[in-house]
Order: sequence, then C-alpha cells, then structure tokens
Amino acid sequence: MKTNEFKEKMELLGFKLIRRRDDWVITIIGDVIGTATVSAKDTSYCISSLPSKVANIIVEFANTPVEDRKDEKRWNVVVGQDVDKAGEFSIWRRPEYHGLIEDSFIDAEASLNDLKDPTTIFTDSEFNQLIKYLEALPHGGIYAKIAELGRREVTANDASL
Repeated sequence: MKTNEFKEKMELLGFKLIRRRDDWVITIIGDVIGTATVSAKDTSYCISSLPSKVANIIVEFANTPVEDRKDEKRWNVVVGQDVDKAGEFSIWRRPEYHGLIEDSFIDAEASLNDLKDPTTIFTDSEFNQLIKYLEALPHGGIYAKIAELGRREVTANDASL
C-alpha cells in the first residue's frame, strides 16, 4: 500500500497520521481511544485498542515493504513551446474518457493551467508505458527521447500554477 493511500484511508476513518523521524503515529480525531505506530524503516508496528477495521489497514500498510510504500512521482511531458503564441505549450495528454496510454496525443495548444489537468499528468509507471508505446512507433526512438527530455516533475507547489 502506498503512503498516500494509507493516509487517505486513515483520514476517512477519522484518524490523523503524524510522521516522526523513524515511524508513523496514528492519532485519533474522533471518540475512539487507542494508538498505533508503524515503522518508516521496516515492517514493524504496534497497535493498541483500535477497531479491527483500522488495525487491518495498519497491518496491511506495515506489511508493505518500505520501498513499495513510496508514492510514484508525477510528470508532465512538455515537448515544445509555441514562440508565436506566448504561453502555449505542446504537451502529452491522455483522453478523458478512458485514459489509455495508446490513445495519448500531443495537445499543441496547452496553457500553463493545463499542466494541472489530470489528463496531462503521468505517474512513473504511466510515463514508462508512454515511452514503450513511442518506441514501438516508426522513428519511435526519437519520439521517446523527446518525451524523456520534456519530462517535468509535478510537485505540490504546482497546485498554485
């Protein structure tokens, strides 16, 4: 289970996660009395007096290898900028209706705000699928290299673009 997924599940159940140096502490927002900690370094955990539904999620997260808990990075793939129309970019975009990598296309009239659109954001695994798809095309090695050069990490600060 990814860390963000764990946080979301805990928050939906009324709990808050606090990251300390070596572990995660699960604290109570509601009426339930209990505590839990999950190691950030290994698969150890401690649960005391929490409902089984909450404990099961904690155990699932704790049993996830530490390397597999990391959330995937997110990327925009910018392949050009229109010099005649300032502020327009050419970016890779997935179609809204299903988002299959094979149906991705270059949007040649994207604005800076489009970089926040979910259809223009690719996870690590989606980006790798895009590269494999491009490499399979005629002259695909060139297209894949352009996409790799245009990969731009989407960060939390990008929400204010």
